[in-house]
Amino acid sequence: MTSVPFLKRVLKTFVQKELSCMGSVLPHPQDPSYYPSSHVIQNHVHQALLAGKYSGFDQLQLEKKIDEWKLTDSGAQFFFRQCTENYRQTEIHVEVNAQRSGFPVTEDSDFEEIHTPETTTSQETFLFIHQNIQQQHLLKRYGDMVLLDATYRTTKYALPLFLVVVRTNVGYKPVAEFICENETTTAIAEALTILKQWNLHWEPKYFMLDYSQQEFQALDHTFPNAQKYLCSFHREQAWIRWTRQAKNKLSLSEQSELLGHLREIASAPSESSCDREVDRLKESNVYKKSFEVRHYVDTRWLCIRERWCRAFVPQGFSVAVTTNNGVEALNKSLKSFYLKFSGTGSLTSLLETMICDFIPEQLLSYRRLNFIYSSECKAYNPDVPMFLRDRPRSFVKHCLNSIQAASIYTKEHVEVLGKESFKVKSETTSAWYRVELGDSERHSDKTWGDLSPVYCRSPYITLDFSVALTNPPITENSTQEDFSSDFCVSPFPYQSKQTHNSEPQSTGVGADQQRLREELKQLHDVSYMCTDKEAIQNASCVVHELCKTLKDSLPKDHGLVLQQQETVKPNLRALPSRCKKAKQKTSCGVEVSVEETRKASTLIHSDNLVNHGENLPRLTQDMASEVRHILKQDDPNMVISTAFKLCIRQSDLATLEEGSWLNDMVINFYLSLIMKRSNEQQEGIKVYCLSTFFYPKLLSSDGHFAGHAAVKKWTKTVDLFLCDLVLVPLHLGLHWALAVIDFKSQTIQCYDSMGQRHDDICHILLKYLMEENKIKKACCFEASRWTIGRMRTNAIPKQTNGNDCGVFICKYADFLSQGKPLTFRQGLHARYLS
Repeated sequence: MTSVPFLKRVLKTFVQKELSCMGSVLPHPQDPSYYPSSHVIQNHVHQALLAGKYSGFDQLQLEKKIDEWKLTDSGAQFFFRQCTENYRQTEIHVEVNAQRSGFPVTEDSDFEEIHTPETTTSQETFLFIHQNIQQQHLLKRYGDMVLLDATYRTTKYALPLFLVVVRTNVGYKPVAEFICENETTTAIAEALTILKQWNLHWEPKYFMLDYSQQEFQALDHTFPNAQKYLCSFHREQAWIRWTRQAKNKLSLSEQSELLGHLREIASAPSESSCDREVDRLKESNVYKKSFEVRHYVDTRWLCIRERWCRAFVPQGFSVAVTTNNGVEALNKSLKSFYLKFSGTGSLTSLLETMICDFIPEQLLSYRRLNFIYSSECKAYNPDVPMFLRDRPRSFVKHCLNSIQAASIYTKEHVEVLGKESFKVKSETTSAWYRVELGDSERHSDKTWGDLSPVYCRSPYITLDFSVALTNPPITENSTQEDFSSDFCVSPFPYQSKQTHNSEPQSTGVGADQQRLREELKQLHDVSYMCTDKEAIQNASCVVHELCKTLKDSLPKDHGLVLQQQETVKPNLRALPSRCKKAKQKTSCGVEVSVEETRKASTLIHSDNLVNHGENLPRLTQDMASEVRHILKQDDPNMVISTAFKLCIRQSDLATLEEGSWLNDMVINFYLSLIMKRSNEQQEGIKVYCLSTFFYPKLLSSDGHFAGHAAVKKWTKTVDLFLCDLVLVPLHLGLHWALAVIDFKSQTIQCYDSMGQRHDDICHILLKYLMEENKIKKACCFEASRWTIGRMRTNAIPKQTNGNDCGVFICKYADFLSQGKPLTFRQGLHARYLS
């Protein structure tokens, strides 16, 4: 621990709370023996750091530390090479062959020639590799699918830290880590070759990585038979960034069109359908008229379709991994939590944190969860089938939900094709799916035991009892996800043997946290059923105060990190330093730092508290004065504005006051303004907004689809299929949400500021579109091409109170209608934005 402010707060808390419990007289606040100054604490931290140092030079210090770690963990593997000025023959020559490179060779490629090695001689470059026995075990068990990603800014040096990660039955875990001096093909390939020598059994089938030539070439050299796939998240981000660049000169509609075609190619289920989608792209206007689009699509993406298209994913690719986000989550945890208070910027500090804290805690979590999810820890509910016991919790929940959903199926939904071959009708569309099970002829005889052992014994759906803790420690950090479940009914009695104290465990902080979460869950559910406005407002005030109290009790993390001055030996080459003050030129030619530019931008936009990167409209003083004057009027029926066959009165405007809820009149008026703005823009997104009364009319008394006839007059004079977006406001009892029908990407999603998905509403709207198309269009409506409710709920801004759901759906509509990302957030001026 090196943070001086944090240590000072800890000492102060200890003196005031711990010493007072002993009955002693508290010392005076100015007594330096009990309340040392920051300078004194910093000196102690400095002395503690020097006491653990073998050398003042970082690389020599690390070499001594590795010898120490080898003694404490004799089974761990280490490889360490210092960087020097000596030149050596390169041991690994990587041939860059354009025929199987997996990347287009362009003018910005890192390789000078196509068929020449990357280099023949090099300096003695820095390299560190580490792997312990438990990591080797995980690599052997889950090593068919491996994720590789690099992260920077972990030390004061410009060195990439690579994590080799696998997806286990309980999440993503690191199975090896290495640091090389440069992110080059030769350096990465050398590290991977050493890892391969340490794990002779390791024959991976698949790799997931970013769009990196160096990583791909290194993997192709070391594991030529493994298939390498691009991370879908980074692929999508790359498309969006490129289409929004001003130099590419694409309008909003052209951006949406190009993204829609690329997404269709990526999601095509077969190679033939993928080829058809490619042909559709090449026949589109945006492809034909833009040379930049043709060059970007052809030379960067279509030439490597087998690396990012679903059609080229082989049979047996059963691991549900499409992105490298699991690795990035580990990197974020390492930097924002483990290195936040203990990191000094040195290599020794980083690797000591990783080897002594980060990696052991990740492996301990794996062992602990594999025990907690077993019947040895808790007895299963009798309703849980035997074949689902002693399996990971996520798999059990998925199967139980699927069993419940399958209860609506009858014999008419399943058609027997032959031995272990069936056709099953989709739950929501008219599509049929083929299911292959085994070699029996009758569907009624199928059980879990009839499935292939390759599936039943898959490491991803079975627990790892070979390393599972038989008695995991229950700490204050244990979460409800760890220790409570709908299908576990009672804890195993081993807990009573852990302590001689008869006091129940519920007195601990961890149990209090669990009880608090359960009560908050009940509060969340009751909030949807309560219709008393005054009670809701009072409860909201109480919850706000509780949130403030909990936030004030959290420890602050604004600590100061000591920087150790290192001396460099003449015979060792200094590691490359990270550039902290990169320069960029302004339009006047003056060089300023990136940090200065960021600060200037912050000052310019500091008055805007509700947005990241967008300028939202704000009320002027005259406008605000007029609003206050109207709200003071005693006549709630006074007409304020009339348009779109709607009439805004004083009582409607009053719903914009802080703590009030927007009514349907305000929302319909606002959406009409958005639709008017869309119609006035010739090249913008064409938007049509339905009324807040549309969706209730679409439902029957029991909440199901009532049929197209109930709303056929609503679109009598408009063709929805000529629009880009159709916005449907939803009034869900005491809550507002927004359904969005996107004809470009063929998706229907619900934007809910409380985080609900509402897939059932999306399915009802899809049925309505099918009926609307049947009446107004002669062509067939391909419902199977539409995506329903696949948006992650944490991908959109959320409300932080119980009042502003109406404001949020208005801003969702505002941003989406302009093709802008949802970068706003709730702040001090969340009201009066429009």
